[in-house]
Amino acid sequence: MWSNWQNFNRAIIKLKTKTKWFNFLIIILSATIFGLSFNLPIIGLPVSLLALIPLFWVLNQPKITPLKTSFSNFSYFFVFYLFAHPWYFTVLPLNWSGVISNQITEYFLVSLVLIISSLAFSLPFLLSGHLYFYLKSKSDLANILILTSLLTLSFWLSAFLASLVFLGTETLIGSHFTIGNIGYILADHSFFRLLASVAGLYGLTALVISLNLIFFYLFKKSRWQLVLIIITLIFISQFITLPRLTTNQSIKTAIITTDYSDKEIYFDVKPKIIFTDLAQKIEFLLQQFPSLELIVIPEDSRLFVSGTKITNDHPLDLDVLHFQSILINKNVTLIDSARLYLPDHDNAQTIIMALNTKNMTTDFSYKSLLAPVGEYIPYSLSYILKTLGYDQELQNYHQKRGVVSGKPTLITADKNYQLGVLLCSEIISPYLYRDLTKAGASILINPSSLSLFNNSNSISLMTKRMAQIRAIENNRYLIISANSSTSYVISQTGQVLSKNKNPNNYIVYDIPIIKSKTLYNLSGDWILILLSIIVFIVLNNKIMKKI
Repeated sequence: MWSNWQNFNRAIIKLKTKTKWFNFLIIILSATIFGLSFNLPIIGLPVSLLALIPLFWVLNQPKITPLKTSFSNFSYFFVFYLFAHPWYFTVLPLNWSGVISNQITEYFLVSLVLIISSLAFSLPFLLSGHLYFYLKSKSDLANILILTSLLTLSFWLSAFLASLVFLGTETLIGSHFTIGNIGYILADHSFFRLLASVAGLYGLTALVISLNLIFFYLFKKSRWQLVLIIITLIFISQFITLPRLTTNQSIKTAIITTDYSDKEIYFDVKPKIIFTDLAQKIEFLLQQFPSLELIVIPEDSRLFVSGTKITNDHPLDLDVLHFQSILINKNVTLIDSARLYLPDHDNAQTIIMALNTKNMTTDFSYKSLLAPVGEYIPYSLSYILKTLGYDQELQNYHQKRGVVSGKPTLITADKNYQLGVLLCSEIISPYLYRDLTKAGASILINPSSLSLFNNSNSISLMTKRMAQIRAIENNRYLIISANSSTSYVISQTGQVLSKNKNPNNYIVYDIPIIKSKTLYNLSGDWILILLSIIVFIVLNNKIMKKI
């Protein structure tokens, strides 16, 4: 085996000497493979543990220049982000936007948005590559610490830069856009993902990078036996399961799944049909499960709004009256949401509404982290569209789809517990659910609608992984009630306990009320502070040696 490896290594070196662009080609190839596998549930995890090794091999070559180090690091992650986001194209055609109807223009704009966002995500790696050239050491352990710190901090900075690229009238600025963070792949590993309760998403990011670095240096020293032992232990540890949480109190919860088109729910073209469908689902659930305490409906289902609109047009509508009679004497909380025009507002606002049928009390919260293009047009894209002559179409978009952001608050469904409800795209942020949990949320809920993405498997997988990490970060059960995607019940350890994609089926589950908090929930991204200190100490030592 060892002689074969030596022969392979000699062949690579020989090929490298004959191919001027060898380093660049190996980076592009490995980044492409990593990006493509990122959206695959089975091979994504094993590929992620080895995919960065070619990059580290290039970065640690003895004659590499600062420019090549920076460019290599940037190129790798730019290509990775390009191929890790195939779901961008699932929004086509763009006729739902009311702005574009030309197929060529549609592909051009989606490709442009993908390239611009990938540039934003990968720009910080240009800086980290440059810093690594000057900070790298003769010690393997020191290099593992340095490069892990630099790359993890780059992922945090890239999430922040993305919020600037998507800057618009309703942007929530901060490191919220964690889409494409390689730490999410560890959601597929039942043991490693638990690190998120201690160090959050960026703790998982640092773990993926450090494992790749460890394997790189072991390969470099031909320590194959140790590599096989570590890989075997990683594989075995995936089967470690924690005991199921038992609590004195749980909430019998029903999660509804729907499959409405974006036009149906957004433009409210069929309020009667949607109301009747949801009312029948709720009636069935209450008949089959009389002890239900909580029913969650997908984002923007507009149950209450549709019922009100129907009543305004037909005060004695039989379907509405029948539904009201069903709710009498029931002690259940309904979670609904809708985009509404409020007084003194030119644009709509997405409002979460909770109705307790026993007391007939209501509570409200608001969506804060809006989806670029889906709910507002970023300044950069608006400028491009105006240049192409789509001024009138932009005005139509703002009138029909424009949404203003609000501030999320706790939903008090019962005096014994509170709910942390965020909508759809807000699940990408590690900080919004953390804030709600710190404020007292016992159960986390994410009503979502992914109808724009045409049942994309990659967007569904990405959502599931994010939900798993959010649940672990906060030590809470997390519920997803989805339209045109998969609904989930996820435990506080990230385990998928139940799922459903069929709109004719339901999930009914006893959700435990948890009040204890994790280290991450209490301390936040302390891991980033620690990694920043490591970079500062190494940088300071380098500077002091030159003085």
